[in-house]
Amino acid sequence: MRVALRICSEKKSELYNIKTDGTLSFIKEVNPDSSDLQVSSVKAIIFSTNLHFWKSVDYEKKLIQDRNQFIFPEDAISEIEQIYFSSVSYSGEKNLVSQAWIRKDKLYELLRIWNLKDNIPLYPESLLENEANKGVDDTSKLDISGFKIITKSEFLISKVQDKRFTVSLLILIGFLLLGFNVYTYNFVDKKDEYLGLNSRIMNVLNDLSKVYSNFAPGSVQEISMLDGGKNIRVTLLDAKLDILKIKEELSEKYSIDFKGNIEPQILIFKEKVLDND
Repeated sequence: MRVALRICSEKKSELYNIKTDGTLSFIKEVNPDSSDLQVSSVKAIIFSTNLHFWKSVDYEKKLIQDRNQFIFPEDAISEIEQIYFSSVSYSGEKNLVSQAWIRKDKLYELLRIWNLKDNIPLYPESLLENEANKGVDDTSKLDISGFKIITKSEFLISKVQDKRFTVSLLILIGFLLLGFNVYTYNFVDKKDEYLGLNSRIMNVLNDLSKVYSNFAPGSVQEISMLDGGKNIRVTLLDAKLDILKIKEELSEKYSIDFKGNIEPQILIFKEKVLDND
């Protein structure tokens, strides 16, 4: 049996059977501590309408020319780097174009609470096919039996890759970036310079791996390496970051400056010059 988990809040979710055509059938309500919640059996995650945003507008051809672009930037309270959005959805019957989006930090907070990973398809409830004729604005209070999961309506979860990486470096960076939830990564563009800095970058990433658990899930927006990895700039949204723990771990090798009175916050690591004596 293929099972979908509809997350309604931090404390409540619902399990649904997924029929072969994608239609959902209610099974039962669960909480994060439910002994009968088998995470391994969950094949799809649905975020209730009270946990994400969406908008529908009248059809215009230009809106569906690139369905993987975010078409409602003026309606999103957050910066585009701080959200995940779905593909653009078009309903010929209603002549409407729709798209949903969710804050990254909210998504990862919920996944952490429910012990789930983002390698499972993540769907916005607002884009489910509503065959049961229930009002989408009311579905957070009702079960969604009869709704149908639409292929290609899930949130687009970015994966950072760079084809110029060696295999070993790609594996290391992939591991670290998933830990940081980083989806923008800056390196030098020149191939020769990149190859020359390969080992230094690996050392820097190894250093950062020692402290990544101190960052809240989804909080890190960007990591930039400057001067061949001697200076590292981390841009993040984490008002509760414990900077003392990070300094305790890395202050021997780096001078650490934290600009926490601005948003997003900026964490700067400057490699110390060690005496040769």
